[in-house]
Amino acid sequence: MFFHPDYVRRLLNRDQIGNENFTVALERVSYTTDEVVIQGHRFGNDRAQIAQAIAEVTAKQIEFQQPRTTAEVLESGGVFVQRSQYGGGSPMLRGFTANGVLLVLDGVRMNNAIYRAGNLQNSIQVDANALGSADILFGPGSVQYGSDAMGGVMVFNTTDPLPSLLKTAKVDARAFTRYATANDERTVGGTIEYGMRKWALLGNVTYSDFGDLRSGNVRSDAYPDYGWRREYVARENGADVIVRNDHSTVQRFTGYTQANVLGKVRYWHNAHLNLTYGLVYTTSSNIPRYDRLEQYRNGALRYAEWYYGPQELLLNRLTAHASGGGALFDEAEFTVAHQDYQESRHDRTRDNDSRNDRTEDVSIFSVNADMSRALGSGTLFYGAEAVLNDVQSSAQKYNIVTGETAAQSTRYPDGGATPRNWPHTAVGGRQCPARLL
Repeated sequence: MFFHPDYVRRLLNRDQIGNENFTVALERVSYTTDEVVIQGHRFGNDRAQIAQAIAEVTAKQIEFQQPRTTAEVLESGGVFVQRSQYGGGSPMLRGFTANGVLLVLDGVRMNNAIYRAGNLQNSIQVDANALGSADILFGPGSVQYGSDAMGGVMVFNTTDPLPSLLKTAKVDARAFTRYATANDERTVGGTIEYGMRKWALLGNVTYSDFGDLRSGNVRSDAYPDYGWRREYVARENGADVIVRNDHSTVQRFTGYTQANVLGKVRYWHNAHLNLTYGLVYTTSSNIPRYDRLEQYRNGALRYAEWYYGPQELLLNRLTAHASGGGALFDEAEFTVAHQDYQESRHDRTRDNDSRNDRTEDVSIFSVNADMSRALGSGTLFYGAEAVLNDVQSSAQKYNIVTGETAAQSTRYPDGGATPRNWPHTAVGGRQCPARLL
């Protein structure tokens, strides 16, 4: 099969290709679509009404591309993604990364108090298979989204359950499985949706087992050793030993597992008010930091262990969407959310029995209100948001032989920290006819 997004697909056997002198011509195809609604503001807007550079990745594109993680969804939208390890994906927008760009999941900011200046891998916590769309705003978005949006905003919208348009309830169930040879990936997932006239429910589960990544055999003459994994550190008879890798194209200690759960309940009270409760849970196995495991010191591998512990996120939110609010607003959305987030890092140098363990637990409470009001020929968007972060940081030195522990410095104040953020924003817009420009 020969295919390209801009051309008609062709399916040919070897004889047919030979009859065409092994040159396959593809016919260009054109697409005509309606203007899409994207998250230029907190409410969806037609593309023609937004001057900012925005990219959208739709559910159909995600289904066709079969991305491994949400980091690959962002790449398909034109975002550069940095990876220090296979289980990672730090987006960069216009030179900004980490706490210089904002991740938003179903209207709730994922950025928290421990989003630091270095590369962050939190985008992979969002389940790519549960997305209804992903909108990428290139450039400053702090007026609409508050802090951390200097470089841009990535808005992830999970699939919404739909009501039944008939008198009887509707049930829809889907499942998929995926296998990839380059990383020995095994992914399974399923979605079930139940809809009534005023109620709708959706559940989605995805589990992925990523094996060690395998590189190709062809190397550039300029970089003949690029990508080889010729040796690694193993633990044998209570000691660290350097072992020759029999399959040097296999990048040992890159694999990991990940599980995602999504639940949604929607209720339509009337034409002007609907409520949505959403639950997101994601966890992973230990994720090896591959670039550190390849570091050498004095001619030998430096680290015996370097990995991130399971990244766990539990998000609960309740959103009310209202319209026709009289003098206060034409359209409004109010969201109350709570997140429990945990991450950890662990490292041990070769021939050292003491491992450094550092763990962070963050509890995030947030409330935000977003409203719009027509003012003559213009529209005023305004809102407010309050965010409370409670950070607990712990650390220890752990002896892997004796099991003894000792004190170790924490990454953040070990007495806990409680930063608060109380932003409020307002933005107005007026559309000018082209003849006046």
